[in-house]
Amino acid sequence: SLMGDPVVMVSVYPEFPQSVMSSLASCGEFVFLMDRSGSMGCPMNNSKPQETRISSARDTLLLLLKSLPMGCYFNIYSFGSTFEHIFP
Repeated sequence: SLMGDPVVMVSVYPEFPQSVMSSLASCGEFVFLMDRSGSMGCPMNNSKPQETRISSARDTLLLLLKSLPMGCYFNIYSFGSTFEHIFP
C-alpha cells in the first residue's frame, strides 16, 4: 500500500505483429488518468494541510510528462462527475 491506503495497479502489454509497428509507433502511447473529483481537494495529510491531493497529482503529472521519451504519443483523461480528454 502507498501511505497506508490500499492500491491496485494493472498493466496490460499487448503484442502487435512487427508489420503493424512502424518506426514512429515504436516509442508508444501513454495515457494518463487524473481524478478531479471533490475528494481531490482534501489535504494530503495532517503534516502539510496546505498541500491538496489535486496539487500533488498535478505536480506528479507534470513530472511524468517531462519524463516522456521524445516522439511518443500521449493523452490525458480527467474524471470526476464527467470525463474529459485533452486531445482527440
